Order: sequence, then structure tokens, then C-alpha cells
Amino acid sequence: MLFYPDTENPNKKGGTNQYITPGVGDAKEHSIKRIPEITYTYFVKIHQGILRRDTIGLNYDIYWLYATK
Repeated sequence: MLFYPDTENPNKKGGTNQYITPGVGDAKEHSIKRIPEITYTYFVKIHQGILRRDTIGLNYDIYWLYATK
């Protein structure tokens, strides 16, 4: 399962490099709209959802993605 910040939300703080997701090392950041498209390249079934910012206490939403072959 992958949890991914809403990259298009202006309240999400980027690192020193806009292409690095804070806390995930050197992971490249992609627009949240492209994540299912990218994931379908490698997996067959994809389940996705959203954790709303007011529920999780952050300034931005977190999306989750679960993929299986």
C-alpha cells in the first residue's frame, strides 16, 4: 500500500528539491492524477481512496493506493 500526499495542494511543503518527497528519500514526485496511470503499467488491480485533511490533521489530503498483480 502506498500513501501519497496531494502534490497539487499549495499547503503541501516540498523539500529543498521540488522533485523529492519529504520523508521518502530520493523518491520522485508525480502529479497525483498520474499515479493510477503509472501504476497500471505494473499492476492489474488498483484500489484507491483518500484520507481527508480535516480527518488526519494535516494541511493537505493523503491519497492511498493498493495494487495487486
